[in-house]
Amino acid sequence: MSIELKEQSLLKLLSPNKTTAIKFIAKKLFVSEPTARRYVNKLAKKGIVIRTHGGCMPSATVFDNNTPIYIRYASETNEKKLIAKKATELIKDNMTVFLDSSSTTFEMVPFIRLKNNITVITSSIKTAMALSELNVKTACLGGFINTHNLSLNSSTALSIISDFNADIFFFSCDGLSSNGELTDNSYEESILRKEFMKYSKLKVLLIDNTKLNKKFKYNLSNLKNINMCISNNQNDVILLK
Repeated sequence: MSIELKEQSLLKLLSPNKTTAIKFIAKKLFVSEPTARRYVNKLAKKGIVIRTHGGCMPSATVFDNNTPIYIRYASETNEKKLIAKKATELIKDNMTVFLDSSSTTFEMVPFIRLKNNITVITSSIKTAMALSELNVKTACLGGFINTHNLSLNSSTALSIISDFNADIFFFSCDGLSSNGELTDNSYEESILRKEFMKYSKLKVLLIDNTKLNKKFKYNLSNLKNINMCISNNQNDVILLK
């Protein structure tokens, strides 16, 4: 199934089980509404989207195996893409990189493909699949699958992390408090991230501004232990450290 570049960009704007307006699509793609409608009609003919009143929504065939996974599961938030693009600038050729299973690190996939000879170790099944589709050398942790976010959390996963030494670890969390505390709602994810930190030279937190000044159940770390924190303010990237 051939999907043109503009159509791929359109698909990234869509959310499951939710209508996205033609007006919104046109604005985000910097095209006229008739042009946006034409893109939608082409995708509708391929069965990838369903036309709705004033817009469209993804159909079940968005999950067809011929559609790259980084398009199928791409986040609808431009903020995360902005953060991911900035984060990927830190990756140099020949590096070994740890990625957690967050949606923000998943947004790094299309940018990582532009690097040379990168090895990625991740706890995310969908990130591993997306990178492998793009011919990026990737290792995925073992263990039981968390069906909520398709991540791998177990003692097996922890032991595999210790087999590697990474140049940089990119991760997210649910909250960054005003005094620099990193917290999360998932105990298992926090344990994995702590293990990733042990075996990485640099630790880079990726967090959008909706998570700032918030605190949750499980402690992960403190900003003073992190090399860099990349966040956002509307269309600007902020390096908090």
